[in-house]
Amino acid sequence: MQLRSYAVLNKILPKKLGNTWKLANEELESLMSTFLGAIRTVISGKLGFKGINVVLPHYQVHDEKLYLRLLLELLAKIQVAAYDEKGRRAILSLYINAYQYFQKEVNENKGQYCELWIKAIKGENSHKNVKLMFDHTLVLLKNVEAKAIEKIIPDVFKVLSQYFPVRIAKTAAQIGDLSKQISMSLLDCFTSNPLFASYTFHF
Repeated sequence: MQLRSYAVLNKILPKKLGNTWKLANEELESLMSTFLGAIRTVISGKLGFKGINVVLPHYQVHDEKLYLRLLLELLAKIQVAAYDEKGRRAILSLYINAYQYFQKEVNENKGQYCELWIKAIKGENSHKNVKLMFDHTLVLLKNVEAKAIEKIIPDVFKVLSQYFPVRIAKTAAQIGDLSKQISMSLLDCFTSNPLFASYTFHF
C-alpha cells in the first residue's frame, strides 16, 4: 500500500508542480517526512528519490533554511551502498539537484553537504556513476569556499586517489572512450585546487 502511494505521488507531482507553487513550512515538513519514510527500504527508496528529483526543480518555499536542513537530514540517512547501480545514480542525481537549488548556501558551506557528498561517493564502482561523481566533485572543488574545501581535501583525495589510474574492463567499444573521459575528469579534479599540491603519487 505504501509503495503504491509513492508511485501515485510520483505520477501526480509532475502534473501538479509549477515554478510559482510555494509551500508553507507545515506542507514542506509533511512532504519531506513522506520521502523520509520512503527511503526506509530500498524498493520504496527508489521511488522516493525519483519523487524528490521531481520536486526540487519546481518547489519554492517560504523558509529556505528549513528546506536545506530537512534535505540534509534526509541525505544523511540514505544508506547509499544498499542500492544497485541505478539506485545509486538516482541518489547522486539527488545531490546534484540539491546543489543546483541551494548552490549559494552550499558554496558558503552552510550545512554538511560536502561531507555527506564525500561519504555518498565512497566506494562507487559503476563507470557511469563514477563519471557523474567526478564531474560534480569538480564543481564543488571550484566553487565551495576555500576554508570548507581545505577541511575536506584529505577525504576528497583519499576517495578519488583510489581510482587512479582509471581502469575499466572494455566489454564494449564505447567503454574505451568513456574510460578516457573518466580519466580526464579525475585529472581535472586533482588539478582544480592548489591544495592537492601537497599530495603526490609515487610511481
